[in-house]
Amino acid sequence: MVVAIYGTGGIGKTTLAKAIFNSIGPKFPARSFVGPVKAKELRKLEKRILKDLSRHDILVESVDHGKALMKAHLRSIRALVILDDVDHSGQLEALNVDSLAPGTRLILTSRGFEQSIELLSWHAFLRIDPDDDYEDRSIKIAKSCQGIPLLLEVAVASLYDKTETSYWDESIRHLENSIDQNIHRRLCVSTQGLESHEIEIFLGIVCFLVRKENLETTLRFWEAIGRAPNRALEKLIQNSLVRIGPCISFRK
Repeated sequence: MVVAIYGTGGIGKTTLAKAIFNSIGPKFPARSFVGPVKAKELRKLEKRILKDLSRHDILVESVDHGKALMKAHLRSIRALVILDDVDHSGQLEALNVDSLAPGTRLILTSRGFEQSIELLSWHAFLRIDPDDDYEDRSIKIAKSCQGIPLLLEVAVASLYDKTETSYWDESIRHLENSIDQNIHRRLCVSTQGLESHEIEIFLGIVCFLVRKENLETTLRFWEAIGRAPNRALEKLIQNSLVRIGPCISFRK
């Protein structure tokens, strides 16, 4: 049996896969957990799995040789094999999954690019698919965000209700220019365009607010000193900097 777990990055696929492995792994005579698979050359992937299943080193001379060895092992023993972060079909072909012994389980996780586009579209257009004029731009943003939900949400938050393509092009340039930088720099796009009083209110929330019931009192204070807090709070929420729940949450 082959089971696939698809989704955008950061939603817990690896954590789920590890939990499954630790929970049911001991019930299998042989087991292997490999990840991230996308970083491994096919022959080395085969060698790692074969070593886990047989519990000793096996010489793998080529990918085709590895396929033959994999076929012999996987059809002769009930095994659990979990592959985390698969990114192309060749990685499955290298395992020769057509020859699995009864009771064998092959579980893989993979980032779903379609889910990234859907998430982006919901935040930007409030529907499942982007406008035709923004389809190519949406793809560029999704690729630059590497499927990370928070980064996607933040990148698109400032583009909600923006009908001029120049806003999208500017966001794309920012993401592409910071492609080799850390995630923190790319997340800074959400603070661009904030007025000084909006930044002041955000810092006030970060430093002092914890519980939702304190929010109304704080908003009245900012209103009394002419800071237009309700509009500022709406913008902070739109930019994914603040979420309102039983407790105030914010992104550091």
